[in-house]
Amino acid sequence: LSVLEAASSALAEDGGLIGQDERDSIDRAMSALNGALAEGSTASAAGLRALTDALVKATDHFAAVRMNVGI
Repeated sequence: LSVLEAASSALAEDGGLIGQDERDSIDRAMSALNGALAEGSTASAAGLRALTDALVKATDHFAAVRMNVGI
């Protein structure tokens, strides 16, 4: 399961747990990574890593909220 797939699935399932600003931030990070992946071989490995890290950072709070709800 890729980071993009995991984030998309989590948002579909529990997106209502976060506010619109946080959702927008996650959506922007997902869009940026999707765009870079669509470029194929022209995207550098370092650039893809940075975009992946940005998505992980954007979803940190959301992941914590989901875990707290599950407890």
